[in-house]
Amino acid sequence: MYLVGNKRQDWLASLLSDADVVLAPMLGRALVEASLSATPIVAYQADWHGELISDGETGVLVESRNVEEMAAGVMRLLDQPALARQLGNRSRAFTSKAMSTDSSIDHDRKAWLKVLDS
Repeated sequence: MYLVGNKRQDWLASLLSDADVVLAPMLGRALVEASLSATPIVAYQADWHGELISDGETGVLVESRNVEEMAAGVMRLLDQPALARQLGNRSRAFTSKAMSTDSSIDHDRKAWLKVLDS
C-alpha cells in the first residue's frame, strides 16, 4: 500500500497501470482515474460509487466501512487475476464512454433544460 500525496498525473497514471488492485474507500476522482487505467477496483457502496462500479461487472462493491469485506474483495481479485483483468477492462470501457466529452455535454444539456423548465 502506498500513500503518495499530491503527484503529477503522468506519475499517477504510471503507478495505477502497475497496480494489482485499487481500493476506493473515499470519494473523489481517484475512482475515475483507477477505472480509466483498467486497474480493478474494490470500493465501498457509498455516494456515487455505484454509478461507476457495478459489483461483479466493473469492479467489487462492498458494504461501506466494512474493512473485512474490502479485504475479502482484494483477496478475491488477487487470487483470480483473470477476473481482475476482466473487471478492470470492463470498468475502463464503461468509464471511457460515461465520462466522454459527448456524454458530459449531453448530461449538462439535460440538467440545464430541467432547470429552465422548472
